[in-house]
Amino acid sequence: PVDAMNCFTGRCPFLWGFSAWGECIPDCELGYHSRNVSCYDDSRRPRVIVDDELCSEAGEPPTNVSRCGSGPCQQVGTWLAGPFSDCSVTCGVGTQGRNVECVDSNYQSI
Repeated sequence: PVDAMNCFTGRCPFLWGFSAWGECIPDCELGYHSRNVSCYDDSRRPRVIVDDELCSEAGEPPTNVSRCGSGPCQQVGTWLAGPFSDCSVTCGVGTQGRNVECVDSNYQSI
């Protein structure tokens, strides 16, 4: 299940931008990929990369490394997902997280 989703509370003058994800690099049965993340002045056209500190009101920068691929579960289980948290920013695009874990039939983490 999804463990985060975007939320929107209004435009910020400076925004985080990012490139497409790179190729998945395997690490055993699970891989990782990365992307470039930069702060942009959204009021200028074309947009201009600026110092990351200017994006402080836009919240934390998006992650630049993420898991990709999938590996088999060691045990049979099901996903248990909690409620989403509040939005991480007061303006712009932020994230809402939640706990997601794989549990067995007795709701024990596996």
